[in-house]
Amino acid sequence: MSTTTDFPGCKAVDTGLWRSTDRGATWEAIVAPLEFDPPGPEGCALAAITGFAQAPMAPQRIYASTTDAGLLRSDDSGENWTRIAANSLPDRLAHVVVEPSAPDHVFVAAESHGLYRSLDGGQNWERLDGAATCPAGAEGMSALPEMLDVGAMLATGDAIYVGTDEPEDAGAGAGLYASRDGGDCWQRVDDAE
Repeated sequence: MSTTTDFPGCKAVDTGLWRSTDRGATWEAIVAPLEFDPPGPEGCALAAITGFAQAPMAPQRIYASTTDAGLLRSDDSGENWTRIAANSLPDRLAHVVVEPSAPDHVFVAAESHGLYRSLDGGQNWERLDGAATCPAGAEGMSALPEMLDVGAMLATGDAIYVGTDEPEDAGAGAGLYASRDGGDCWQRVDDAE
């Protein structure tokens, strides 16, 4: 669980990352690298967590996307956290998912445009939206539109789903997309309407 306050001048007191090992009866604060330099003289210096992801094949590994500290990873069920891919990903992330059967296949969406994929647990990243990742001639399949603004993501046993945010502003690329090959080729499942 993560908590945050989002008003100017807030202090990092009783905020951050918390864990329960007894189904929520008790909670303990966890040290996580959520600190960041605020843009102005006032503001929070503690990033909020926007999402968690974990694959059943590696339950001890957890990823967390944040508003200002990029991507965090724990390899010991949340006891310790490290910031990863600081130079490869935007600091402001909105979503993170992991392929259920491939714990090294991680997808993150930037808060403002951009879908990224790592096939090695977060060491290396590639941007998928607007990239020609699908082989030519794959019928009904294509690359994702450029500057994709992701509103939601879901990883299931057979597909990765990406839905756009604010379809009325997203133009021709708005809608729901699915990839059944680990993010190389995408099929538009539905349009913005």
